[in-house]
Amino acid sequence: MLRLPGAAPSQLNTTGDAFASLARPRTGAAMGAMKIARTILRNLFTKGVEDEKYRTLSLTNPKVAEKLLSQPSVVGFLLNVGFENTGEALTFRGDVGSQVGRLSQEYDGLSALLSACGCRAHWL
Repeated sequence: MLRLPGAAPSQLNTTGDAFASLARPRTGAAMGAMKIARTILRNLFTKGVEDEKYRTLSLTNPKVAEKLLSQPSVVGFLLNVGFENTGEALTFRGDVGSQVGRLSQEYDGLSALLSACGCRAHWL
């Protein structure tokens, strides 16, 4: 299994408050990783119910490796939301359809955090 920097295995958050574990981004890299995580969540609950490709992030993808894996707190957030490190990918475990409300709440929380930092939010 690929070891992700600073990402310890965590239990699945079922309450929709994983975003609360994130600190305000202090660097452009942290903000960029949070924006990517927000897009991942939006795609997961809007497209991932029907299309499995939105439930898996390849860890060999250069953009994922460079911009997301370099931010341990954001990786930890995704793990807490329900992604699992399979060694080659981060894969969402569970049924997306039954978790749309919680995933949407995580998206809204992450968007609010980014808005508080002056990052323009992309609302659905």
